[in-house]
Amino acid sequence: MVSLYVSYSWDSEKESQVVEKLEQACQKRGIELRQDKRQIAYGESIRTFMQELGAGRHVVLVLSEAYFKSEYCMYELKEIYDNRDFRQRVYPIVLRGTPFHKPIDRIPYLKHWEDETSKLEQNVASLQDQKFTKNIRAALDNYAVFRQMMDELLAVLVDMNALTEDVHVGTDFAALLDRILPQKAMREPSMVIRQVDSPGQPLGQTQPSTKSTSNKGNAMALNRNDATRISRLEEQISAWEEKLHEFELELVRAEGADARYSIKQKIKRDINPELRSLNQKYADLLRESAADYPITEKEAKGIVDEVIEAIERCQKNTTLNTNIQQELQKIRSAMNSQTTASAKLKVSLPIIPVLANYEIELDTGKFISGIWTKIRGLLARKATTANPR
Repeated sequence: MVSLYVSYSWDSEKESQVVEKLEQACQKRGIELRQDKRQIAYGESIRTFMQELGAGRHVVLVLSEAYFKSEYCMYELKEIYDNRDFRQRVYPIVLRGTPFHKPIDRIPYLKHWEDETSKLEQNVASLQDQKFTKNIRAALDNYAVFRQMMDELLAVLVDMNALTEDVHVGTDFAALLDRILPQKAMREPSMVIRQVDSPGQPLGQTQPSTKSTSNKGNAMALNRNDATRISRLEEQISAWEEKLHEFELELVRAEGADARYSIKQKIKRDINPELRSLNQKYADLLRESAADYPITEKEAKGIVDEVIEAIERCQKNTTLNTNIQQELQKIRSAMNSQTTASAKLKVSLPIIPVLANYEIELDTGKFISGIWTKIRGLLARKATTANPR
């Protein structure tokens, strides 16, 4: 079963009950929603659960003013950010009346953590004997990190099409949950939602449109054979990624170097070879037929920009071996030979899973793997449309 973690403010939940509604929607999809109130038994460590949440593969952020001013919520946000691939792993929901989209909206949050730091520093300074204040000073360090996050992470969240509380609840969290399990997306005509920011229409408003998911006469569908192969590969890869995630959570909880080493060896021996094999099969499929895939300019544009950014970051890593550098250059050359975003994406598709395999093998930063996950999601949705079950 897929696990979905949720980071939220208890104070905000009392009014919105978004987490309760999300849990009901998850139950319909067969997704386990993991939240602190249900997972932390009496006497158990709160911090351990927050670290587990931070390493989660799928994490919902229920954003509110109370969230940005909560020490517990900010610690969870810090853990999520520290575990890399932030954009690929988080699913934001913006509660009503939560200002942060404009720079001026974020100032009160920075000011809050400045004030908290100042108050704690003054109280520490008032102690005649300041020995044995190690944990209090660690809290001060955290406050400084929280203030920094208000600047860096809020800019990232603003750039994400988060959608509002009303949109998520009104559609039973369809956009959010489809992103987690694209192969189980609804087969009926669906509402396509996008966030807009145009004159006379506030940020967070939605524009619904109805699209039929029927394959009949649909020029934007994959052929059924490719759709079936993609769906099978996606199911297999997702299953192994869930197993990998379970091992990664064990790694977070493990005590001692020997225990951590044993878990890492299990991942290297049992999980990584399976993922590399499936990625290679996907690469072979894409090499055969990616040129014929119906990928639109709109779908391709954002992914292509991320591919280019990831390649540039990888090429700055002087420790990468010659094979990886050659594959990176191969993608750049192929993309440069095309003019449209969809054409650039199609020529790069067969190479991206190969690079993801190098990252798995060498345990480097997951620059390409995050993009590969997003591409798989796009192709899985097209496979579902072309070949509904």
